[in-house]
Amino acid sequence: MGEVALSTEQRRQYFVTALSVRAVLAGAFCVVMLLFGVLGAMPKWNSRASATTLGALAIINVAYWELGRRRGFPIRDFVVHEATDVVVLTCVIHFAGGVQAPYCALAYLSLVLFAAVGESRRIALSLAVFAVLSFVTLVALEGNGALPSYAAVWGYVLPTAAQVFAIIVS
Repeated sequence: MGEVALSTEQRRQYFVTALSVRAVLAGAFCVVMLLFGVLGAMPKWNSRASATTLGALAIINVAYWELGRRRGFPIRDFVVHEATDVVVLTCVIHFAGGVQAPYCALAYLSLVLFAAVGESRRIALSLAVFAVLSFVTLVALEGNGALPSYAAVWGYVLPTAAQVFAIIVS
C-alpha cells in the first residue's frame, strides 16, 4: 500500500481496521489459552503465561494507535508492529510447548498474509523469513537448554527427527 496514494483518512481507516483485527485475534486466542488451562488441556501456568502475553499483544494496540495518530498514520509503521507480533507470538509458542504445540508455527501465517495484502510482497517475505528464524531460534534455545522447555505441556515429546520435520513442514 503506497503512502503517497492514500489520504490521511484512508491511512487512519487502515489503522482502525488493522489494529482492530489484531486486537480481536489476540483477544480470541487469549480466551482459547485460558480455556485450555480451565479444561485441563494444558497446565494452568502455561495457559496463564500464554494468555497474558496475548493480552499484552492486544493492549499494545493502544500505543500503536496513539503513535500512529501523532505521526499521521504512516502505513510503514506496521513493519514494526508485525515484527513485534512475531516476537510476541514466539513467546506464546514457547509457553504453549514450543515445537511440540500442535500447528504452532501457523500462528505466523496470518501476520504474513496481512502484510502481503496490506503492505507489499517484499515486506511479507521479509516477515516470513523473520518468523522462520524466530521459530528456529526458539527451538534451538529450548533444545540446548538455554530456555526451559515446556515440551511436556501436551503430554508427549517429539523425537528430534520429528521436531526437525515439524519445523520444515511449518
